[in-house]
Amino acid sequence: MEISTGYLIGPKYDPRAFYLRASAGAAWQKSCSQPEYRRQVQGRLVGVTMDVVPAAGGAPAQGFDALPSSGLRLVRLVLQGEHHNSFQADGSISAAEKQRLDQILVSAAQQGIAVELVLFHADQDHNFDSPEAMLEAARHLTDWLIDRNHRHVILNPAADWSGQGWDFDSFVPNHLEKISEAIRERFQLRHTDYALPIALSARNRISENSRLVQDADVIIAQGDALGMDPRRVERPVLVEEADAGACAAVLARFSGCLLRGLPDAGTLRAVGPLMLKSYKP
Repeated sequence: MEISTGYLIGPKYDPRAFYLRASAGAAWQKSCSQPEYRRQVQGRLVGVTMDVVPAAGGAPAQGFDALPSSGLRLVRLVLQGEHHNSFQADGSISAAEKQRLDQILVSAAQQGIAVELVLFHADQDHNFDSPEAMLEAARHLTDWLIDRNHRHVILNPAADWSGQGWDFDSFVPNHLEKISEAIRERFQLRHTDYALPIALSARNRISENSRLVQDADVIIAQGDALGMDPRRVERPVLVEEADAGACAAVLARFSGCLLRGLPDAGTLRAVGPLMLKSYKP
């Protein structure tokens, strides 16, 4: 399974839409374009967020089965959280952590679910040896994803870079573009026939022509950033929401809705009718 955007694929595609295909070489199709989906959600995605990458065999790997039946095709997983860190101090990832992450990504692909991987968190960045180790973490993760042929992944340097507590003179929030470039360079240097989309998060008011928007393949917006006009942005814009009930208004304007929190039964019941013509809880 592979995910991309019309902006990345080429001028004949809708730049604000998400596209999926079953394998490399297969035809691209707008996300949620199967007959069971409502016409108005074609090219869009609705997903849920997880606080940490869980242990192998635990949720969300076991919980992926319920997501497609509600129209959910995206999961956010964070590699660093308040109490979790997938990276070593030098930016490497242990063999056990790679195995755990690999099992989850394989499980997601089998269910047709794309995964947004968030790299860094303000509560954990001090555990790196240096800013260069953070760049090495981005490179190391990207190389591993290439080696494992995980093409259904969106990479996000930091989901909440505007908060307090970042170390190394706030290296991450001040160098989102540099981190993104370190990721993109791996695909160029390894001469791959694809590149994973890079998402950049925005909470503050930004211009549609800002550097952040121009450097992103996908924009994840909330707060004051929702003041932007998505019609003037030739990239998909996902909106973070805490309430599944808000997704209806979001889908009318933006390219998708990313819900914070676990996909409980209430969330699935709220999202299903928005996405599917005939939803059965």
